[in-house]
Amino acid sequence: MWSTAIRFVRRFRFVLVTAVAVMGLAVTALGTSSAVAASRSEGSPNGSWLLTVSGPGIPTTTIVAALGAGGVVTSIDLNPPSPYTAVGTWARTGAHAFTDTFYQVAVIPELGQVVFHVTGNGKVNGDSVSGTFTFEVLTPSDLTPIPTVTDNGKFTGSRIEV
Repeated sequence: MWSTAIRFVRRFRFVLVTAVAVMGLAVTALGTSSAVAASRSEGSPNGSWLLTVSGPGIPTTTIVAALGAGGVVTSIDLNPPSPYTAVGTWARTGAHAFTDTFYQVAVIPELGQVVFHVTGNGKVNGDSVSGTFTFEVLTPSDLTPIPTVTDNGKFTGSRIEV
């Protein structure tokens, strides 16, 4: 019984080492041409970005936003930090242009927990991005807009390199 177990472990190690070696060869043979590298030359926003967001009545905020294949957007606030993640979608609107929309839960002292609905338009220039956005604040229970809480702003940033 033990000899069978030992043979199994040795075989597993062999398969694992072989798989790692094959993957290493594949990476070496293919080079570093990733989807992000290809999209960069095409002006796509696909990838991760370190952004500075600002606007009238909005504190300047540093965020990391990821625009993934299939149109998925996620972002987190770094400074000031927020425990909430934004989730949404994006689409190209031109050779170097895109639009996005996402939702993020937040706490506003005067209102309590709310949901931000943000819609933006951006432009990619190599490894830089810039654009504008508008947002409205919604009640979390039924996503009804709170009429007095809307605003706009701008963002600039750079692509996060591997």
